[in-house]
Amino acid sequence: MLTERIDQWIEQWKLEGYQEAYNQGYLESYQKGYRDGHANALHLVLQGRFGELPAWVSEKINNADSITLKHWLINFCRADRLEAIFT
Repeated sequence: MLTERIDQWIEQWKLEGYQEAYNQGYLESYQKGYRDGHANALHLVLQGRFGELPAWVSEKINNADSITLKHWLINFCRADRLEAIFT
């Protein structure tokens, strides 16, 4: 009974913490950092495999959301040419 109540308190505190982080803008900052990390990783692996990248690649990466960037990172593992990554 007490352990259940403690678990409920912990969940409530987590929710309150997430709400406070959201209200103070920390969540947006975290999400931006997460997206930027994926973008940087994609840039690095593409440069490593294909050398100097055309401007259209940087533009696509800079305008993509985190989910799209993760999809492209997965495509990178299977692609034999640069254009195939962005399909």
